[in-house]
Order: sequence, then C-alpha cells, then structure tokens
Amino acid sequence: MMNLFKKCLPPVLLLMAVGCSDTIATPPREVDLPPEPTRTNIDPLQWQVPLSFGNVRAEAVTENGTVALAPDVVHVASSDGANEAGYVYHFSFWAKRGAGRQLVVWYQTVENGAYVYKPYVRFVTYANSLLQRPDGTPVAPGDSVMITMSMNGMDLAVDMQPSGLQFNENDPPVLQMWYTGTQGDLNGDGMVDATDAQLESSLLLWVQQDPTDPWMSLHTSQDLSQDWVASWLQHFSGYAVAW
Repeated sequence: MMNLFKKCLPPVLLLMAVGCSDTIATPPREVDLPPEPTRTNIDPLQWQVPLSFGNVRAEAVTENGTVALAPDVVHVASSDGANEAGYVYHFSFWAKRGAGRQLVVWYQTVENGAYVYKPYVRFVTYANSLLQRPDGTPVAPGDSVMITMSMNGMDLAVDMQPSGLQFNENDPPVLQMWYTGTQGDLNGDGMVDATDAQLESSLLLWVQQDPTDPWMSLHTSQDLSQDWVASWLQHFSGYAVAW
C-alpha cells in the first residue's frame, strides 16, 4: 500500500496547517486495520452540533483560483414522515484530467468566543487521477467530470458521485475528513474521557459501495494532532469515519 503522504498534498492544506509530512508537528500514522475489516453495519461518528445551512460552506480550488460553491439543499423527512429528519447538502465541482483540483467543505463553530471556520472534508484529484467514466469510456486529457459530494449534517459521512467513476491507481485522489465536529466525544455518550482517547487511535475511513452492501475498512492515514483521517480512493461510493 502506497503511503498517503509520500508525495506532497496540494497547497490549500498549508492554510489549514496540515499538508506534507515535513510541514506538520506530528507525521501522519497508518491506522491498523480491525480484526473484522468488513462489517454489515458501522456507527459513523456524530456531529455534536449538526451542520446547518448557515454554518457550512464549500470551495473548489482549481488551477485558476478558488471558487465558492453554493450547496443544493434537500429536506429529508423522517422514516415515518411525521417529523423533520434534517437536510442533505450537495456540493458539485468539475474535476479535470490534466489538472489538480480540490473540493473543500468547511463548517462554522465558536472558538474562544469568536466564530471561526474549520475544515470538515477535502477531496483532491491530481493531474492523472481521472481514468474511466461510469459508462466505461476513458477520460481523455483535458476532459472534465462533474463530481458531487453529499452529506446529511448528522453523521461524519459523505457520498461521492458519479458512482462507477474509476481512478488511476498510480495517481489516485485523496479523501480527507476531520472529526473535530465531534468535540472529542467519539462514542456519543455525552462525555469526553479516556474511552474516547482510546477509540481515536482506531478511527478509520470505511467505504460502502451500495446502501445494501457491507462496509469495508480502508487503509487510513491519521494525524492525531490535527484530528483527521485520509485515504486514497479507487472509485466512488459512500464513506464514513468510524472506529
């Protein structure tokens, strides 16, 4: 398995004080895979303060600069239709064969009495990441593919589309997710204690190809000092942070 940080990630991470392994205080660690790398169900980490329309924003970072992205917000009713379950946020941007591009989603929180934005998820494509469209046709140099990332604002999980898009295994894209939105309560019991500290070292990115498929753990890099996990991707699916 290629080490996630053998090559430098794009410059936007320098704005977040995380990037290449020589620019951060603690080099990323490789997380051990669990004894059961495939599971029928997982419990994704939960936001302590759910995302809302007013506290989430996104940007596309391209070779021509940074562009703010407006979300497509969809109301989701509860399973019984009687109560509001929340919203799903969709962010889309064009990835291009021959150019490195990124989609970065930020959330607003309060820190030291002031409102600040912190990174939540970042998806990076490199110049040769795009390989094959869902219909099997190759992505030619200079061609673009619209990529959509969706999130429900409750779980630390995202869905990436179009399903079936294939990536170059020699230059795969990266999905990076921060779990600072849990505020340290990783098991959701209302307390931040030694149990959470123990669970943090076993956090992984998990992938589910289809909603009825089992979840599979991915080879994951983690920075304990910056509270993020990341992995290379070979195709699009649903992804979640869980222990």
